[in-house]
Amino acid sequence: MGFVSAEAYYRQTNNAFTQILRLRNDGIVVITTENLSRNYSYGIQLSANLTPWKQFNVFTSVNLYNHHVEGESVSESSEKKSIGSDFNLNAKYTPRQGSRIQISGFYNAPRVTAQGETG
Repeated sequence: MGFVSAEAYYRQTNNAFTQILRLRNDGIVVITTENLSRNYSYGIQLSANLTPWKQFNVFTSVNLYNHHVEGESVSESSEKKSIGSDFNLNAKYTPRQGSRIQISGFYNAPRVTAQGETG
């Protein structure tokens, strides 16, 4: 028993907040958050929640997407694109009443920002 789903999406965020790093003349790096970018994402997400037998349940999802960031500040503008992916897995086994073994894991691929990449 369970379900499997596939979803396609497009997402646009205007005036997105972006973390900006600036190197001052005295060598100190200042990290600020500014409202200067626009993000576009489109992709497909596949999910499954399955119970192959009564004591075992597994939920997993895979998200594959194209990510595009446009940023502009007083001194510079930038445009970055990347292809990314996210994975999620949660498995639960209940061998008897009152006990449970659970394993969870996730992976988020690096993402582009207005000034580079995170992850």
